[in-house]
Amino acid sequence: VADSGEVPGIDDEMAHLKKPDRDGYELMVRSILRDHLSFPVAHIVKIRFERHTSRTVCLVQVGAAPEPVFSKPPGGGAQAIEFWVRSGGSTVQLFGTKMFAYISDHFG
Repeated sequence: VADSGEVPGIDDEMAHLKKPDRDGYELMVRSILRDHLSFPVAHIVKIRFERHTSRTVCLVQVGAAPEPVFSKPPGGGAQAIEFWVRSGGSTVQLFGTKMFAYISDHFG
């Protein structure tokens, strides 16, 4: 959903895939997650598709991970070193003592 509230859908994006269907889109999403996160999340990520105003939308539901999950920075890099959390309606990156405190509080 765009910030304006519009639901653009994934149909245009899906049309450019090697396998231009819902299965191909799910494979792409799961490949991105696998390649950019420090923890295998396949078992905690549920992906489904729905139609909304004649457009296909992809709904991704993510469960709690049993350990901290780090991401690779944009532009690549060999190691997943960034730590992001949801805070209300936004996503924030944590560093240093704030990151350590969050991980200690949530993962022991």
